[in-house]
Amino acid sequence: MAVSIEDRLRDLGIKLPDAPQPLTDHASIVASRGLAYLAGHGPTDSQRNPVVVGAVGAELTEEDGNRAARLAALNAVATMRAALGSLDRVEQVVRLTGYVLSAPGFARQPWVVDGASQLLVQIFGPERGRHARTSVGVNSSALRMAVTIDIVIAIS
Repeated sequence: MAVSIEDRLRDLGIKLPDAPQPLTDHASIVASRGLAYLAGHGPTDSQRNPVVVGAVGAELTEEDGNRAARLAALNAVATMRAALGSLDRVEQVVRLTGYVLSAPGFARQPWVVDGASQLLVQIFGPERGRHARTSVGVNSSALRMAVTIDIVIAIS
């Protein structure tokens, strides 16, 4: 019998935050034709206040950025659960795009975004959690959040 994602979260000691609400007038997630598209999620608290701000490679270390990416992914998974009713409806994490607020010359965005990718593989397992990905550096971000991610998932 397959282990449920909720059981896996418990076994991993991962507690999801409340699903964050969008900062502006848009949906956090939209489902269409078996896919769900998650809007950008960042490292915020339950009131959508950014908790990791600044440019990686300047005010923040690569490790700080990696932790910010992980928190952004936790928020995204919380949105998935709230919208889908059950994380077991996630058939596959298809794609993740990570935007890293980067200091000039910082070029290790993939290692920063690994914080999100590794969490998704932990939660959904390698078969369902491994995904295609793009990691890019940006010189500005909403509320100066260190990392913003968006995700596409296949759903049942």
